Amino acid sequence: MSRGTAYLNQHGMKSAVLKELQRFVGPRAVLSVFGDRWVLTSRTGMRSLFDDVEALATALVAGGLVDRRALPAVAPLEQMLGMAGGTGAPRPSAVELAAALLAGAGQRISGLSAVVGTGEPPSGAATRPIRPQPSAATEAVR
Repeated sequence: MSRGTAYLNQHGMKSAVLKELQRFVGPRAVLSVFGDRWVLTSRTGMRSLFDDVEALATALVAGGLVDRRALPAVAPLEQMLGMAGGTGAPRPSAVELAAALLAGAGQRISGLSAVVGTGEPPSGAATRPIRPQPSAATEAVR
């Protein structure tokens, strides 16, 4: 488990950060949590599961689902988490954490060579595509 995911779990911020990530993504995809995993559902209904929030953020940026220019300027995630550990230090907000996750993902992607645009998940992303569930309308047609 990554440090970011552990921090969100420890401080009960998973749903708040999920909401902010969804706000940054907009209607281009749907984000949710299933147990301890993060779920990315595309407009076509394809779902991918991620073990860590950093892997989800990387997939969002690599898939072009986030306009990085619209992200607020924030400290790097590792610095933010390091500062939050001190006594009396303010905890970062969900908006700050989501923006730091996406900004960090953009920096990681910049270092990748041919992965972006190939349809392959970025290296190190623990994803598992799952079959889309048929909707009630689809079942009625059968």
